[in-house]
Amino acid sequence: SGIATSYSNIGGVYHELGEYKKALDYYSKGLGIDEELGRSGDIANGHRMIGTVYMSLEDYQRAINHLQQALTISREVGAKEIIKDSFKWLAVAYSKINQYEQAYFYQKKYSSMKDSLLNEEKVRLISEMEMKYKSEEKQDEIALLSKEKELQNAEIVAQTRIRNILVGTFIILLIFTVLL
Repeated sequence: SGIATSYSNIGGVYHELGEYKKALDYYSKGLGIDEELGRSGDIANGHRMIGTVYMSLEDYQRAINHLQQALTISREVGAKEIIKDSFKWLAVAYSKINQYEQAYFYQKKYSSMKDSLLNEEKVRLISEMEMKYKSEEKQDEIALLSKEKELQNAEIVAQTRIRNILVGTFIILLIFTVLL
C-alpha cells in the first residue's frame, strides 16, 4: 500500500540523516503493513533496509538476521536487485565480525550476481538497439517503397498525358486530312 511505501521512504530519510532508531521504527512499520498484505517483494526489501540500518548501528548479528530474511524471500520471488544487495551487505557484515569465510562466500555471490545483472542489462540494451535498428530499417524501406510508388504514379500520369496528346494530335490530323 502507499502507506507502507511512505513509512519506508520516511525510514530512508531518517537513515540518511543518521537517526537510526527512527529509521528502524519507520522501516518496521512499513514492513508490518507489507507483511499484513503479503507483499513478498516489499517484505524482502523491508528486511534489507532494516539490515542496512543495523549495519549502521554496528549491530552486525541483527543485520545478518534481517539480510538473511531478505535474501530468502527475494530468492523466492526473484527480486534480483535485493538478492545482489543482500549478498553485498552480508559480505560486509560477516567481515565485521571476523567471519571471513562467510564474508568471502557472500562477496563472491555478490560479484557474480552483479556481473549477471550487468550482462542482462547489456543484453536488454542490445536487444532494444536491434529492435530500434530493424524498426528504422523498415521505416526506411516503407519510405523507399512510397517514393517508388509515387514515381510509378507520376510515370503513369505522364504516359497517360502523352497518350492523350498523341490521340488528340492523331484525331486533329485525321479531321484535318478529311477536311482537305
